[in-house]
Amino acid sequence: MIRIIAVGRLKDPNLRAAFEDYHRRIQRFARLEVAELRDEGGMARALERGGTVVVLDRAGTALSSQELAEFIKEKSLSGDVVFVIGGPDGLPEEVKARAELLMSLSRMTFTSQMARVILAEQIYRALTIIRGVGYHR
Repeated sequence: MIRIIAVGRLKDPNLRAAFEDYHRRIQRFARLEVAELRDEGGMARALERGGTVVVLDRAGTALSSQELAEFIKEKSLSGDVVFVIGGPDGLPEEVKARAELLMSLSRMTFTSQMARVILAEQIYRALTIIRGVGYHR
């Protein structure tokens, strides 16, 4: 299973629609669970279920889509892959310390809402790479 834990809600209806579209697409290949937290305070409890934690951080490692696919494939063999998206103020250091990977979507800064849509698209792309489906070129 893939989980996304995000601070805040997707308020923009266009971004919500885009995310929901990728969520449906992802469900064809893997179970995707999304937890929206009010603030960073509930993050530790949300991470209690375990799994490989990937924190989105602009100072993190940038992966290619192929590298993300390989990472998801490898880590999903041993349990959940959990992606964590902070709010406007980022994430507490203790959450970052729990991450196996700090991952950057880009050297640019995105809103957390935009980052969630981009992440969903990249997860879908990674799953199509893993399954050999013609989406990724």
